[in-house]
Amino acid sequence: MKNETKRVFISDLPETVTQDELNNNFSKYGEVSSIEIKERKELGAKNHSLFYAYINLLTDDKRINQCFRDLSSIKWNGQYVQLQMARESFVDRLRREREENAKGSTIPVSNSEEILTKSAEVKQNGINCSRSYKVTEKN
Repeated sequence: MKNETKRVFISDLPETVTQDELNNNFSKYGEVSSIEIKERKELGAKNHSLFYAYINLLTDDKRINQCFRDLSSIKWNGQYVQLQMARESFVDRLRREREENAKGSTIPVSNSEEILTKSAEVKQNGINCSRSYKVTEKN
């Protein structure tokens, strides 16, 4: 099976949980590349923790399934946690898309034309934005 990065969302974490604890528990199932422990600002339902985490784990499908089975069924500092697969981090996705756009791509078109995808940094309302546009060139 092929290893790939999986992003796991863990909710209902005890407020005393540490990055080392999470790393120790999840490293059995793959290589932990990052851990983010966060606290919700709004009040949750009574008896629910406001703490949650995201963990990026280099693993395969078999090991991530075993991880979910094992870690969902044990108490962490007196309470059960909920595990879910998470989408790619917005910041990571944005970085990846900018890198892909910066490389540009060339698409051959008939009649010796090429469409080049280029990206440019523009400032709009005081905010730096990345824009992609297509340029058609005749050879």
